[in-house]
Amino acid sequence: MKILIIIPYYYESAALGKLLEKFDFLGVNKTPEVEIVCVNNGGEDFSKNNLSFDSIFFINENKNLNSPYSCRNRGIEFRKVDWYIFIDATCIPHDDWFDVILDNIAKNNNSSNCIFAANVGFKPKVGPTIGNIYDSIVNIDNQRSIAEDGCAKTACLAVNSESIFKVGGFEEGIRSGGDVLWTKKANRMGYNICFLSGWKVDKLSRNTCQLIKKQFRVSIGWPKIWAEEKNYAIKLFKTVFLCFLPPVPFSLYKTAKRRGVVLSGMSKVNLVMFGLVLRLVSGLGVVYGIFRPVKK
Repeated sequence: MKILIIIPYYYESAALGKLLEKFDFLGVNKTPEVEIVCVNNGGEDFSKNNLSFDSIFFINENKNLNSPYSCRNRGIEFRKVDWYIFIDATCIPHDDWFDVILDNIAKNNNSSNCIFAANVGFKPKVGPTIGNIYDSIVNIDNQRSIAEDGCAKTACLAVNSESIFKVGGFEEGIRSGGDVLWTKKANRMGYNICFLSGWKVDKLSRNTCQLIKKQFRVSIGWPKIWAEEKNYAIKLFKTVFLCFLPPVPFSLYKTAKRRGVVLSGMSKVNLVMFGLVLRLVSGLGVVYGIFRPVKK
């Protein structure tokens, strides 16, 4: 069984170096069936001088800049294998990451019907802001998005080559939402999107300012997703309506508990108010996404 790990990167050379060091520590490089391809999306070059293994390749995606989904497509085109693992350069896998995915592929008899999504956790770089805490609770919650919406938000995803062939590649040239579009399409075609609670990676959580920027950028892509799902009017109305309502506190606290985030009394109050701010930001992003010029 041949596996290709595809890592898009832009201006994350330092993070990419840490990820590759982790793969070296896990012994991924000592597995002859596994290769790694890093796809530079027009950002800074990565120095290979300190790498201790050879089964890693560096290619470029210079046409669709700052599009991790175009990078994934270039990785797929680079090598035909049995399984593709897509992982963000900013992820740090847990020590049993490689063993867990191999075990689950084997348990499912290498079935192409299963698309595996990782359990993504968040850690602050320094003392957490309200943005770091909120990010850790609500973002890339694959367990919830798979159960409720039939889609995964990646960061770390394992896909059989047969499903890639039948579903097609990721949408070219977009910055956000491509993972949701692709896994929803796969789900509609009968593929099983599987959440693996034990297949864990960590990412640095975003601070307050970073999360506001991220929320605006992501919500720009929502109208396109709604149009493909043919529920545009309903989703638009819901988004506009929710702009004026804070998140349901007990639902937020329940999600925090499920994801292992401990909240103090004051942080609970601040979370709800910050959630309202993000809903307003989402509304602005949706408006911009509706009226922005279409790239040719």
